[in-house]
Parts: sequence; structure tokens; C-alpha cells
Amino acid sequence: MTNTLLVQISNIERPKANSFLELLINLWRLTVSTIVFVHGVSTRTTPSYGIETENRNSLFKTAVFGDASTIISPMWGDHVPQLLFDGASFRKSETLDLAIGDPTPQHADDTVVLPAIAKEAPSSALDLLISERIRMADNGQQPLSPEDLALFGRIVDLLEAETQNPSEVTAALQGLQAAATDQEFVSEVNKLSDAPHHLGIVDMLTSAKDAIVDRAANLTAKGLHSTVVERLNPTVARFLGDVFVYLKEGKIREEIRTTVGGAIRTAWEDRNGGKVVLIGHSLGGVILYDMLSDLKSANLPLDLKVDALITVGSQPGLFQELGLFESTASLPAKTAAKGPDAASLWFNVFDPIDVFGFSAKPMFARAEDYSFNTITGLASAHSAYFTRPQFYARLRRRLADAGVI
Repeated sequence: MTNTLLVQISNIERPKANSFLELLINLWRLTVSTIVFVHGVSTRTTPSYGIETENRNSLFKTAVFGDASTIISPMWGDHVPQLLFDGASFRKSETLDLAIGDPTPQHADDTVVLPAIAKEAPSSALDLLISERIRMADNGQQPLSPEDLALFGRIVDLLEAETQNPSEVTAALQGLQAAATDQEFVSEVNKLSDAPHHLGIVDMLTSAKDAIVDRAANLTAKGLHSTVVERLNPTVARFLGDVFVYLKEGKIREEIRTTVGGAIRTAWEDRNGGKVVLIGHSLGGVILYDMLSDLKSANLPLDLKVDALITVGSQPGLFQELGLFESTASLPAKTAAKGPDAASLWFNVFDPIDVFGFSAKPMFARAEDYSFNTITGLASAHSAYFTRPQFYARLRRRLADAGVI
């Protein structure tokens, strides 16, 4: 245990815990970790992404790594050249579309989108509502409020506890299953907060509920094909563009690796006896795997040892099958690569409907695959992981079981 941690424990106020489990959670949150989060494709420096990063960091600290942790987010996307025609190739005319009438209007307080999901899986309905609240904050360039974070942390605690002792916490989620309308569902979620009468939270959750209901109605009116294609076309195009840029030897690839490598070196050199965790989303996971697999060519410390590599909605498995990694090019056909020695463990997470998320096994022997259903649409699955309470609850449990936190 580091001196920093000892000082923190000696100065901490007595945790306000309702159970031994909550006491352990409060003590666990003192763990000191340094995390490097490497973003995925189609990410550039914008005010919106700045707020998204701030909010994501707050969620990671609240739900997984604790307030004492440091999160470094290198921006490699700025090294990728801008599109020559500002994305004109994404826009397609909508001809030969079948007209679909407007859905039957319903009163805003009488819809049943969330209750329908909650009947089968209350935790998934919770995920959808809280994720929408975070998305709206990101889009509005608003940092999450202390009330948002407190509610998020409470929900993550409940979901993790449910996985360990389902019979003890089912009562906390039974109200969600009993909700008859979306507004009743919002009221039940508000009761999970430590401040059940906080009107600001109710208003924000109600706005998120309305957005979900409106989107469901729009999907019915416009048609699944048009809605999905409109959102996937630019994402697919930018994904391919960023991949081609990274894989092509030259100045831009080296600039990307220098930016990411600088963040990894900082985390390693400043760890002060704490843990080092690398998280890569989408192509960010490929970049991390590629650099960890050959520390010398990546200009990383040869004694580098990260406690966990976490790839989310990423493609190392696909790229390995295609033979795109130079570090494993000499392996016989259909021989599993070991995985980077610089990582003590490797978790690879993907949504089954994420078109950009792939398995890492059997291509890599040491990779541990975890399927995670974001309960969202085809067009949204790739970007939804980091707004879902269940994602944080399950990641926290896996890292705790592995001794990383």
C-alpha cells in the first residue's frame, strides 16, 4: 500500500455506509490508478468532445477507479487530414422510399417504451434512460451535475450488487418492473437516488425519457432502413478513412503513435506504485495492441507493464485474421498469437450488434472476450458503451476480481 494511500485512509471521514458492502466500496474508491483512454475513429478536438471527455472521466472516477485516479486522454484524431469535400460522399438522395404514415400520437405521460423493456430486464431499461441523460448532457455541452454523478454511482452499486446477490437487491429494482408508464418509470428511478425529492434530477430524467419516446416514434414513422443508413454511412466512411491513415506507414502514423505513446509513458513514469490501465475504444484498441506488441518500435519503455488492457468495440481480432499486424506476420496459419506481454491481462468487450466490435479469441490466446448488450440500435451501438451503468458495474467487478482495483 503506497504512502499516498495510507495518508488518504488515515484522513478519511467515517464512510456513511448502510452495509458492509457499501463500506468496502467506499474504501475501494481510494485506490490510486492512472488510466489512459485512447479514443476511436472519427474523433477530433471540438467543444462537444471536450465535454464528452469530461463527463466520461467523471463516470469512470465515480463508478470504477475513484476520485484519486488520473485519466489521460490523448487526442490522436487531430493528426488525420480533413475530408476534402466535407463529407459530401455521405449524403444520399432519398428516392424510391415507401411513405409510412405518422404513428398514433400518445400523451407524453402515457407511453410504455421503458416499462416494456423493464418488464423483461429492469437493469437494461435503467441503462437506456441514464445513457440518454448522459448523451443529452454531452450534446448540450454540459458537464454532468453532482446529482447526476451521485445517481449514476448509486445505480452502478445496485447493479454490481445484483450480480453478486440477486435476492438481496431485487426489491430495489422491483418498482421499475411495476411502472405502467414511462413517467412512472422515471419516478421509480428517482427513488434510487439518495436525494429522492431532487426536482432537478426528475426534470432531467423526464427530458431523457421524452427523447427516447420521440426517437422510438420517429423510427416507426421514418422506417428502420432510412434511420440506420443515415447514421451509419458517415460512421463507416470515417472508420475506413482513419484505419487507412493509421495502417499506412508514414508521417501521420508516426504522429499518432507519438501522441498515444507520450500518454502511456506519462502514466508509467508517474504511477508512483499505483495501477496503470489502458482503455482503447474502436481503433484506439488497435493502436494500443499494436504499440504494446512491439515496445521498441513504439518507443515505449522496454520494462513497461500495464495492469490491464481493455479494448471496447474494437478490431484487433479482425485485423489479426486479416494478417495486418507486422508483429505476428511470421506465425503459421491459424495459430493464435499470445497477446502483448506488456499487459498483465486483456479484456475485450463488444456488443453483438456493434458492426465495428469484434472478438479477440481465438486469434489471441490471452485475450478474454466479454459480450455486452448496450440495448440500443444498430447505428448507436458503437458509441453507447461508456454511457451505460451496466458497463461500469461489470467492468468494476471484473477488475476487482482480477485484483486491479
